Amino acid sequence: MKHLTLTLLGFTAVSIGCAKNDCDDTGVACDTGAEADLGGDPEATFSVTWTGSSVDLEVTNADMDLGYFFSLAETGAGETGWYGEDCLAADSICHDLYDTLSLACASSLDDVEANVATLHCGVEADTSWAFWGGDGYETVVASGGEDPSYFGG
Repeated sequence: MKHLTLTLLGFTAVSIGCAKNDCDDTGVACDTGAEADLGGDPEATFSVTWTGSSVDLEVTNADMDLGYFFSLAETGAGETGWYGEDCLAADSICHDLYDTLSLACASSLDDVEANVATLHCGVEADTSWAFWGGDGYETVVASGGEDPSYFGG
């Protein structure tokens, strides 16, 4: 009976998993439960940086299975603004990423390309932006800029 009790205790310890630092030192595969959140990490953070020569995006604790769409709209310019990268219209350009992406500055509409170049470099103050995630990329998971409500999130 003593062996059965110790065996059951051993199985219980194995099924609970181990601490992250235990895995690093042993070289043995170990489930810490970190991958259990199927919808992405709720602690994800999103940043957008205008550098003058690019628009740089970064997601920390990203959902590496689904990734994200990134959209921009020149909402501060009203009807004359550029909305071709807002991910809302069927023909708009969406930029997709998992954790980082750097968009070069396009000088004309012809130079705008998904995941490569944006027309929004020189209009940061008038630009609204959003990261879309989840199934079908229909959920605004972060937004900012001139009028984040433009994206409905």
